[in-house]
Amino acid sequence: MFFLACQWEQSIIDLSLIELDGTRRTYHFLKGEEMRWQSILVLAMVVLSAPFANANVTFNDGQTHNIDYKIVDNILVDWEAPGMQTTVNWLTGGATSIYYQISAWEESNLNILGGSISCLLSAHDSSQVDILAGVTHTLHAYDNSRITISGGSIWELHAASSRRITISGGSVSQMFVGDGCQEIGEEKPQK
Repeated sequence: MFFLACQWEQSIIDLSLIELDGTRRTYHFLKGEEMRWQSILVLAMVVLSAPFANANVTFNDGQTHNIDYKIVDNILVDWEAPGMQTTVNWLTGGATSIYYQISAWEESNLNILGGSISCLLSAHDSSQVDILAGVTHTLHAYDNSRITISGGSIWELHAASSRRITISGGSVSQMFVGDGCQEIGEEKPQK
């Protein structure tokens, strides 16, 4: 995040970007009708692109986190944190934007118990994703991840190389299974 300062002098425009840490970058432009329009265009591009800069929210402390609010950043669970086994419970009220993604890594647990995930949800390494309710747009399963679907709805499920995917309820609109997927199927009820 940064602040923008613009100073007009007789023949030069000084455009300064002041970041939150105090770093200041100054750019000099010649004043004139053509340069004025170029400066306005640059200013508009900077201001309009600022909200789309991706940041990360990281959960990697081995604790349980309950999400019942909207997060408009990438979400990383146990990213580069082996052995932590962090759990994230996605609850009613939890929401994302389509411009970001949620990634479960290492031995993390992600429980979708409600809410809406409009972005890509991906499971990597030995992570466990349990979907019991809510709406998930796209789920990609990789590596030795385990996916259990017993409720909710998923628009797209991509099982690239996941070790195990179990479906006992809910709905999956489209499913794409890669050669590396070892087991996919429905749970059989016990007699």
